[in-house]
Amino acid sequence: MGNMNNLLIVCETIQDEIEKVTENIGFTGDMIWMNASLHNEPNCLRSELQKVIDSHIGYDNILLGYGSCGNSIIGLKATHTSIVFPVTADCISMLLCDYQNIDYIRKNTYFLTKGWINGEKSIFVEYKYCLEKYGEKRAKRIFSAMLKHYENLMLIDTKTYDMDYYGHIVQDLANKTNLRFIVEEGSLSILERLLSGKWDESFGIIKPGEEIVYKHFGKITGDEMSQSF
Repeated sequence: MGNMNNLLIVCETIQDEIEKVTENIGFTGDMIWMNASLHNEPNCLRSELQKVIDSHIGYDNILLGYGSCGNSIIGLKATHTSIVFPVTADCISMLLCDYQNIDYIRKNTYFLTKGWINGEKSIFVEYKYCLEKYGEKRAKRIFSAMLKHYENLMLIDTKTYDMDYYGHIVQDLANKTNLRFIVEEGSLSILERLLSGKWDESFGIIKPGEEIVYKHFGKITGDEMSQSF
């Protein structure tokens, strides 16, 4: 990417993965971390992202560390510089870009990484709240009902955190909710290409005056974006 002056706007959920990539490739651009809880309100996330885009001028490109994320980035406008973004449904698709059956396994799997586990409103925070309020027996019943459409709890190994420690945490929740605990190796290749400027067909690029629209994401549907982070 030469001497380009780029700004990365990215969700703090994938901070471990981004920091690993920046270390690996020597990324020297500026970074802005967005609160993960914004995912709970797609319109709010879109609005906050647009504010950041509009208020940061003087960059050659703005790189978005987001997929469509429940259509949260649909409608974002490039006001004064180009915007580059991965053409993926969300962070799950980003980190499992090499997984062959991603569309199939999304139907029955709840995905986790360290970032999602430690989120302010993660499934573990919610479970702890239920446990303290209702006790263990009722908390298990509540969460079994909440997760009844899932068969698996998958921990994605991005090689950026302690798998033994977080694996134990996820295994424990899987046992309590009668789900199957599985581990799958993740990939940082999309993030590496985003930050290194190797933008192939996996990325969308919009120029100043343009906006991100549905057609940028082709056949990706809302059904593929059901798990929010």
